[in-house]
Amino acid sequence: MKTYFLALIFLGANALTYSQDAITYAHFRAPRLTGPSMVNTSLKTSVNAKFIKVLRKDYMPIRAKTLQKLVANYDISKASVFMPKQNSTYKVVMKEGKDASTTVYSYQGIILKSEQTFKNIRLPYNLSSKVIKEYPGWAIDQVECRILYEVNENPLITYKVKLKQGKDTKKLELSI
Repeated sequence: MKTYFLALIFLGANALTYSQDAITYAHFRAPRLTGPSMVNTSLKTSVNAKFIKVLRKDYMPIRAKTLQKLVANYDISKASVFMPKQNSTYKVVMKEGKDASTTVYSYQGIILKSEQTFKNIRLPYNLSSKVIKEYPGWAIDQVECRILYEVNENPLITYKVKLKQGKDTKKLELSI
């Protein structure tokens, strides 16, 4: 009976310490942009310069570049859940309209992983021209972009495209 009791206490204590990641939600108002010259992708600090460098693509829409800059410049040490003496990771969720980013930061503020989604976004020219040539008579109706970034790996950029021709629809998934 003592063995069962001690095992139960051990399992109970172990379950309470299972997840040590802290979650914080960042509420911000993204600046309204009028043209590409307003996007400044330089960083306040070089901690996440690699994140911007890997994702900085000429075809990336302004909305995506703006959110990525906010993610890269976010200072986790100013969050209320930050514990400087604890080696933790922090999950930060940023949303602006239909755009969202879920990013995991190290206790040093380095971006370890980021997943970003952008709805109703412009399809890059090289992809849109390819789609139009392959599907003549079809119109691009909706586009969703998903970007997966992990430190020391190539990012995965995927576009889900909905085509429309009258009442018919087709769905495509394109990767860059």
